[in-house]
Amino acid sequence: MGARLARVGAADGHPRAHARVTPDRRLDRPCARGRATAHERDVFALDLAARTLKPGGAALIKVFQGAGLRELVESARKGFARVRLVKPLASRSRSPEMYLLAMQFRLV
Repeated sequence: MGARLARVGAADGHPRAHARVTPDRRLDRPCARGRATAHERDVFALDLAARTLKPGGAALIKVFQGAGLRELVESARKGFARVRLVKPLASRSRSPEMYLLAMQFRLV
C-alpha cells in the first residue's frame, strides 16, 4: 500500500469470524489454526488504519472488552490525537461490545 487515501476507516469484526492475522499483518482466509482472536483482529484493523489514513483521518473499530483492550487503546493513542471508547445506546448493557473511536490521525 503506497499512498494514504482514506479520511475515515471502519472495522466491524465479528467475534467468530474465520480468519487469522499472519506475521506480516495480513488477514488470511481460511485459517489453518481456526480463528483469529478478537484482539488480533482489532490490532490488524488499527494497523490497517495507520497504513491507509490521510493525516487528520479517523478510525472506528468494533472492539470487545477483555484481554488486550488497554494495550490497543494505548497503541491507538500513539498515532491519533483523540481516542475514546464508546458504547452505542443500541448495545445491550451486558454485552462486551464497544467501539474504539480514534480521531485526528498523525503520521508517526
